[in-house]
Amino acid sequence: MVGSSATLTAVLVLVVLGTDMGFNYIVIEVKTKRRGAVKHRLPIIYPDVLVHKDVFESLKQSESLRGFNVKVHSAGSCQIHCTDANGKSETLGVFADKDDENLINQFPYWHGIA
Repeated sequence: MVGSSATLTAVLVLVVLGTDMGFNYIVIEVKTKRRGAVKHRLPIIYPDVLVHKDVFESLKQSESLRGFNVKVHSAGSCQIHCTDANGKSETLGVFADKDDENLINQFPYWHGIA
């Protein structure tokens, strides 16, 4: 019975989310609170069923970003198989940036996708 329950769960997830799920992203700027600190831009990519603002608020609360100044640089939607970064995050009030596509395509994903 466990196998059929897991299969049913997987089928329900695919039906609810669809097999054509896209992705949203937020590019955050992270810098230390020290004067003259270096800024880093990091793309955070996640399924489009999540809301930009909710993801950003969760990121700001994360232990790994404690002690850093974190702000949104840009946000939008993208496709992983053929990145085309575009659009706007209505909840954060920012648009996709012209450099987001290159940043996302060139990011070393062996570190993982959020």
